[in-house]
Amino acid sequence: MEKGLQKMADFAAIKTVKDLHDYLEDTQNDNDALGEYFIEKLNEAYSEKNGTESEYEDLLVSLEEWEKKQQAALKVRNSTYEANYQIIGACIHNHIINNVGFPGVTTIQRETGLSRTTIYRHLKLDDFGAYDKLVRGKHELMVKKALEHLYYIGVVDRNAGALKTFIELTGFSQKSSATNINNYIQINNLKITREEFEQLPKKTTKQIEDLILIELIKNKNQQ
Repeated sequence: MEKGLQKMADFAAIKTVKDLHDYLEDTQNDNDALGEYFIEKLNEAYSEKNGTESEYEDLLVSLEEWEKKQQAALKVRNSTYEANYQIIGACIHNHIINNVGFPGVTTIQRETGLSRTTIYRHLKLDDFGAYDKLVRGKHELMVKKALEHLYYIGVVDRNAGALKTFIELTGFSQKSSATNINNYIQINNLKITREEFEQLPKKTTKQIEDLILIELIKNKNQQ
């Protein structure tokens, strides 16, 4: 019992990567228990929003790297990045909707419970004073969210215009075999002038557009 309590106390004293390395050099056969402890604390950080998630993410990654488990370390980074993306993206989105403007780092920290380290790291800042980089980071994040919403509207509402815009913004339309050349449209060996296309019944043109867009989306999802 006392030995178990002492082990937990030793684990709790590990706060930095250097602390971890010092512990691992002096202690044997505790790695699995230590990894489970870090995972528990990482999950606790997210659920309680106590701002320690970056600390335990780094410790867990360092432990995996110490054991030369590079894939496991990468999996930790990917899973935490995805979680942070969802949390920070939702925070920025909701703040813009409610306040018509981007939130500052302090606001994001207060509303998400994430550490400033996680927020700056996620938004790809080099230092805490580069506000222009912060704006660019938030813009990049929101562009991704906007594209997700555009795709959602196109698929769920069967909105051909939204799907078309999504394809154009993601650059996929440039790879399509259907191209506009001067005053006619060519799809493989079939050519039709704009005038001929516009004379088709509206229902027919809508069916053609929907069919092309659906196939383009299928092809994109398969890549």
